[in-house]
Amino acid sequence: MRMKILLAVDGSIDMQATIALLRMMRFPSGSVVYLLHVVHLEEERAMEEPEPPSPHPAADLPEKGSPSEKESLWQQALQQQGKAFLAHVMRELKRLNIETRPVLRVGIPGAEILRMIDECQIDLVMVGTRKHSKLERFWLGSVSEWILNEAGCSVLLVRSKRRRRRGAPFHVLLAVDGSPDAWAAVEFTKSLVFPQRSRVTILHVIKKWLHQTSHGLSTWDVAGEEFSRQAERAFGLRGKHAHELLNRTLHAFGDGEQTVEMSLILGHEAEEIVKAAKLLLPDLVVVGSKGLTGLRRILLGSVSSRVARHAPCSVLVVRRRAS
Repeated sequence: MRMKILLAVDGSIDMQATIALLRMMRFPSGSVVYLLHVVHLEEERAMEEPEPPSPHPAADLPEKGSPSEKESLWQQALQQQGKAFLAHVMRELKRLNIETRPVLRVGIPGAEILRMIDECQIDLVMVGTRKHSKLERFWLGSVSEWILNEAGCSVLLVRSKRRRRRGAPFHVLLAVDGSPDAWAAVEFTKSLVFPQRSRVTILHVIKKWLHQTSHGLSTWDVAGEEFSRQAERAFGLRGKHAHELLNRTLHAFGDGEQTVEMSLILGHEAEEIVKAAKLLLPDLVVVGSKGLTGLRRILLGSVSSRVARHAPCSVLVVRRRAS
């Protein structure tokens, strides 16, 4: 099934990471990438220096003319520079075997991204987190946080990370809990084709009670029937059911080229997923959206939003579209 992908680009470091990740992924045949750049006039105007921030070099304003004429020419210059920037990104993506359509809009970036998601029935939006400080690491950045909370499609938050070791397999950490959202994440992950020799780690977290100590079990250490026996011995009936879930997920991937591993941990879900991401250093964490909205999301948060905020790598939050 063809997929519609929206790639929001702004000239930041995370944009380069987004393009690099896009190059490593392969989407279903017939898919199309919409390359969106938004010129934010108010942000440009608020700059103290006459030159707007990257990717827009300073617009040459005429010395004469009315304020409205200068404003009109300034906006036209910014839009021309935006088009030149999109053309530059298009050249970077030329090697991709996928249809790419550049789109330039003027407005507030978050609002324009959400509007385009609805207008084009986007399946996946890719945005950078633009994180620099500890505070921004928590809040992600206003645009990416806005998109994560409000987009009606799956969201891939891209973080620039350490330089990948040459020849290292692409590594996906897939968190599952047996919910419809998690199965949607499994199906979405299957629809993507990652580089050869990719590695997928399927992670399930058994909820820890207050008196229990976090610990885990992985097929890196034990496999086959021994994994099943140790899961049941360590976690009881919950361990047996968890192993059955991991096995169903494993079989869902079939006999692909990727290496698939299973990991079972006792703990708090969001915390353990983030811990696993810091330990395993995957290229991508995939989680299903829990669908919290409004006041519940503000007060309680959700596993997916906490993972998106605190994971050290890119995070794909898979959201089922409303039928």
